[in-house]
Amino acid sequence: MHYYLAIILYILSVVAGVIAMIAVKNISPSKFLMGVAVHLIFVLLFLFTLFSGKQPISYPSFFNLSFLFFICSGIILFGLTWQSKTALLLKIYFALFACTIFLFVFSPSRMINFLLTEKYVDTLGKVFSTRENFFLEEQGSLMQGAVSNPHYKLIKKHGLFYETIQRDILFNGNLDSIKVLQIISGEKMMIRGYTNKVTYVSNEIDSMDVEVKLIKQKHDQIERKL
Repeated sequence: MHYYLAIILYILSVVAGVIAMIAVKNISPSKFLMGVAVHLIFVLLFLFTLFSGKQPISYPSFFNLSFLFFICSGIILFGLTWQSKTALLLKIYFALFACTIFLFVFSPSRMINFLLTEKYVDTLGKVFSTRENFFLEEQGSLMQGAVSNPHYKLIKKHGLFYETIQRDILFNGNLDSIKVLQIISGEKMMIRGYTNKVTYVSNEIDSMDVEVKLIKQKHDQIERKL
């Protein structure tokens, strides 16, 4: 839910900033100061949760949301200062928030992870190396939350970019480690995933073998026969 909320709020802030750049030629000082005050509130909330390590309210993701609102308000204020008679330093400061648009275009998933966690990474889930540039990665950890049976995906990395080969791979639990049992080059691999199940009386390690394709499957193909 937080993942989609971050996407919606960020896009809305960009749209609002663009509209402000075009429509607002000279905002009144009182309204501008009101916007800056709201921005500073998010700054203080963000810094409070960052340095104290405490949540000022019971909402579990308040730290993440305060950083999200901090970035979004900065983008909107950049639009308001674009054509207004504002100090150059303020324009430069808010222009830094507008630069996040390039990061979003470059990699939307990384940008949303950054908005929610302050970490500019591809994923926040577990990543396991299988062979060469193929990796098994926890799928959509921000959207799924803490689940007992998460989904995984096989990705192929090409430098900074990656290609998703197969999604929704299940190992009947939360993976602790994996072992590649067999590889048929260019076709498939057999992976054994190990999961750790902790109960009140024991700590059991379970395993499951899964066949994973190494070639991206094409769906909805029309087969033509002569």
